[in-house]
Amino acid sequence: MKTGKNSTNRSPIAEKIIAGLTEFIREKVIDIRDIKKAKIRAEELEATISSEKELARLDPLHAVYVYGQNKMSVLVEQLAELPVMSELAEAYSLAE
Repeated sequence: MKTGKNSTNRSPIAEKIIAGLTEFIREKVIDIRDIKKAKIRAEELEATISSEKELARLDPLHAVYVYGQNKMSVLVEQLAELPVMSELAEAYSLAE
């Protein structure tokens, strides 16, 4: 395993995502409307996750799988909305 500040095992896409997020964090001016939109979008995505009541109807092991898959789906959808991911998201969309 490589160590040190500049040597990692990250993929080029991961590096771009991290760089983009780091740049965003360092910005001195943030548009509050963007924060509000992001909050609404996050709430919409969270609403797609199966509720405890829905999960309780499933076999416990399957419920764990469903919950994990739901959370992963939300994460992937959020990452796909990043500008650096536009080409990959478009390719995925065409393949689907």
